[in-house]
Amino acid sequence: MEGSAIRSAIHYPDAPVFQHLKWYRYPQFKKNWEFSRERLTDLNARLNAQFKDDDSFSVLVAGSFGRMDAHEKSDLDFMIIHDGSLADHRSKIDIVRNCAHELGIETPNPEGAFSRPIELDTMIKTVGSNEDNLNSTAQRLLILMEGRAIYNQQFFNHIMMSILTFYLDQVNQDPDKEALVLLNDLIKYFRSICINVEFNFWQDRSKWGIRNVKLRHSRILIYAGLLLLILTASKYRKGKIDFLKDNIFSSPIEKVYIAYQENNDSNFERVLAIYNVFLSKLVQDSVRDELKLLEYPERFTSNSYAELKTNSSFLQAELTRFILDNRVQWTSKAFEYLIF
Repeated sequence: MEGSAIRSAIHYPDAPVFQHLKWYRYPQFKKNWEFSRERLTDLNARLNAQFKDDDSFSVLVAGSFGRMDAHEKSDLDFMIIHDGSLADHRSKIDIVRNCAHELGIETPNPEGAFSRPIELDTMIKTVGSNEDNLNSTAQRLLILMEGRAIYNQQFFNHIMMSILTFYLDQVNQDPDKEALVLLNDLIKYFRSICINVEFNFWQDRSKWGIRNVKLRHSRILIYAGLLLLILTASKYRKGKIDFLKDNIFSSPIEKVYIAYQENNDSNFERVLAIYNVFLSKLVQDSVRDELKLLEYPERFTSNSYAELKTNSSFLQAELTRFILDNRVQWTSKAFEYLIF
């Protein structure tokens, strides 16, 4: 890789691919997108200055910054993925954290799931093995669902294509096959998130409210984005792999939009309107504090929780309608794999 390519700025779009939509209808989504773009651009510039031409690794974000729906209270969930030759990794993690803190962005638990750099080959080759734990699954799927580079876009592109190519090996050998390995891992990961929320509820009921509404909105959105791409890809016998590769870099909301467009479904703005409500509530300190302090037995005494619970039901209903209405456009195998 050429050093000049690594040092060049990463371009973050100033609006999603669906620019024809009337943005005044979704002001919070637009505001969060622009905030995310500004902070990611600043982070990219700072990391380029710090790391210069080191092309052995990439720094990427997931979470709200990966989805491009971050706000001033959002943490920076970042990962360092390397090619196996990374040296002095602790200092690199500290540099990323310091650059974020200089911009007023909090970073997650330094001992958490992404506290250690991840070797690309190890992350891929453990798929389905006894060594494949939830952290490894989360790393792979979060990259595909909502990953976005903030340093070394070129290596990040290689990471994305390497993961996707591995998952699609059987499809590459036989175009009649569906992306079943990817679909199985995706379903496994989403269900693991659901049960983890329940585990945290059993162990510690604090903050269950905000975890619950995030599960019902942003976690469903990232799951739906990749899920709907996989289902839609089944329409294209010899073009499944190209379709997925062409669209995998899109944000979760863009993935959903692409699926609606490819299936000639005109109801995408229902999803965006529902998600805009979620974002507009979550930026309010009073709502966040209310949800964090909310006790489970009193949950429906909270107007904020009741509204967001209802809002999430609309989201689930719309995405379910989309799948049921459009399943005739996909292969029967693709739809059946969702159940069996």
